[in-house]
Amino acid sequence: MALSKQQILVLYALGILHQRLSEKCSQHGLEACITKAAFIRLVRSIHLFKKKERALYKNLEILETRKYVSYEGKKLLLSQLGRKEFLRKTYHLAPFLQVQDVVEREDVLKYTKVQTSFKSC
Repeated sequence: MALSKQQILVLYALGILHQRLSEKCSQHGLEACITKAAFIRLVRSIHLFKKKERALYKNLEILETRKYVSYEGKKLLLSQLGRKEFLRKTYHLAPFLQVQDVVEREDVLKYTKVQTSFKSC
């Protein structure tokens, strides 16, 4: 059974957050890990999802049942299957994210003339 869009988003969020945290911690010779509760608090505090806390727990439980995430003690981790799915989504999304990043970073108006018109009411 395929994952729902929301489950894929939760999986991707866990993967990208773990990746970013690991990058920051590895500079100091540390390994990043996050608990289920801390992950949910984090994504809710940065308003990544509009879902309620219980719905996020449920999505993580489904991902665990389907073997996309695993727990090592209290550490929430992507399993090998979850890591594969995360990398697959990253591969497909990368070109779109690069376009968005360039458009946000560059002053695109200096490269072209923009035609304008009045909005019709």
